[in-house]
Amino acid sequence: MSQQLLLLRRQQRQASSSVKLASQLQGLPFGNRIDELLRGGLIPKTLTFLYGENANLMLNILCSNAIRIFGGRSVFIDAANSFDPYFIVQKYSSSKSEKDARHLVESIMVSRAFTCYQLRELVTSKLENEISKEENQIRSVFVSGISNLFNEQDNTQSEITRIEFLMAQALRKIASNKNNGVMFVVASSDASSTNFTMKSDTAIKLFHDEKKKEASIAKAILMKHHTQCFKTVTL
Repeated sequence: MSQQLLLLRRQQRQASSSVKLASQLQGLPFGNRIDELLRGGLIPKTLTFLYGENANLMLNILCSNAIRIFGGRSVFIDAANSFDPYFIVQKYSSSKSEKDARHLVESIMVSRAFTCYQLRELVTSKLENEISKEENQIRSVFVSGISNLFNEQDNTQSEITRIEFLMAQALRKIASNKNNGVMFVVASSDASSTNFTMKSDTAIKLFHDEKKKEASIAKAILMKHHTQCFKTVTL
């Protein structure tokens, strides 16, 4: 065997060992190249914050994967009108029966918020109560549209900051609780939020690269705040 071929195989082994499968890490996968950045998937008992282009829609994929892979039920608090059961079924039913697809959708407890105060109440008060009910078997929590319900005409910046802080603090508490049965907590927003990026274990920014002359390319930046590690990947 040539020296060049040996070197190539060594490089392939190193590459495969650096990117772990979600099943190996018991993480929650996105099913795209973000998993390469995460080296598998979202780590259990962590709070993740997604923001930017189509971040709210991304929760449909994560919610579906959470139930299919880890079982139990999910709570989906929707403040962005982004929950899409048709999309979830379309992605899921291609290889599963209609009965399985129905079971998947029925395993998602959806609550909608129409004001920032309703959203705050759901996240800081009612969510923990639903999780505590053993019959609910909540294994994952998703909150979409963190920034969608705030209005500069109705909410001062200090009020927005305070409400976001209370929600981030509540979700962080749920995520880090080792006894509540919840494996993954993910929040999303169109815009960044300092309170959520600081309280989260991982923050991921989704965006389009407008510098490209051809069609814009979707990208993601992964930020691990404890190590200040910033990486970018093209999806």
